[in-house]
Formats: sequence, C-alpha cells, structure tokens
Amino acid sequence: MGDVRFKFAIAAVLAVAMFWSVSPNMGNPKNIESNGFPSHADLLVVLGGGWKFREIVGAQLFHQRLAERVLLTGVPKERDIRGFPANLPSYDYLLASGIPQAQIELDGTAKNTWEEVMYLRNRLNESQGKYALIVTDPPHLRRLDWVCRQVLIQSGIRYRLVGSRPDWWDAGPWWKNPESARFVLQEYLKLAYYQIRYP
Repeated sequence: MGDVRFKFAIAAVLAVAMFWSVSPNMGNPKNIESNGFPSHADLLVVLGGGWKFREIVGAQLFHQRLAERVLLTGVPKERDIRGFPANLPSYDYLLASGIPQAQIELDGTAKNTWEEVMYLRNRLNESQGKYALIVTDPPHLRRLDWVCRQVLIQSGIRYRLVGSRPDWWDAGPWWKNPESARFVLQEYLKLAYYQIRYP
C-alpha cells in the first residue's frame, strides 16, 4: 500500500510540473495532430470512453475512404439476442452512419489507453498492417501520443491522431469550461502516472 501511495505522490508532483510548464498549450490538438489531410490507413480506430463526438469524426473519415475497417474499443461484454453489443450508442451510431457491420471490429478486452494501443499493435501485426488513424477527444491526444510512441513506433507501425470536435472544447481558454478543465487536469495526472507505470 505504501509503495502505491508513493507512486501516486510522485505522479501528482510530475503532473503539477507538467501543468505549469505547458499550461498555455495544454490539450491543444494542433500541437499533436499532423498538418495536412490524413492518408489511407490499414485501420481506423475510434477509442471508447467518449460518446458521439469521436464517432462522428470516425464516420466522416470512413466515408472519406481513408480506411476500410473500423475498430471500436471500450465495448462492453453484454450482447443482444443477435450477438451484437447491447445498448452501445457508439456502435449504433457507426451502423446508422452507413458503415457496414462486417467492416466494424469490436474490442472489449482493453481497460485503459495503454491496453487499447497494445491491442491495436497486436491487431496490426497479425494483419501485417503498418498505419493506423486513431480518433479521440482533444485533451486525450497528448497522453495517447505518448503511449503510441512507446508501443507503436517500436514495432514499426505509423499512426496519426485525429481529434474530435466536442462542443464543450476550446483549445484556447479550456480552463473556462468546467468539463474541459476537469478532463485536461485528469489527463495530466494520468500521463504522469503512465510515465511511472510504463517506463
């Protein structure tokens, strides 16, 4: 227990240090996303944990023919009588947007961002894929980028992060919105913890 508390204490200190060093640009998707238009990917990934804004961007990228398959993570184990995810708005939205069911892959094994990227790496290695588009919310981009650098680049897999466009997000005065401020601060605590947990 003492070791866990010690690690959390270190993580909190690191998070505060990172907060003050980069706070003017915290969570700004322009600092993480590449310039220009995304190129065709072996797999389009819509990360779980957010609802509707990630799915909107994911569907747009699919219909722009930037990928032929979509991986949706964070899928609960519950299934309906047809074997499909039960009460999962993100999955229902992708289907309603016109993405064929056969082109949507589901994962419910990953419990956090690190595990999601590990799953993605294994999935691409199995199919000999080398490039992925990954959609998430803007404040999540920085931690996701750190994880991808640790996991994907070492495996020779290229990636591009694409931020959603939530109506609650403003990359400039993000601290003025309680929801975006809470999200950003949580992300930096998690990033600090990840740098200790997954060195």
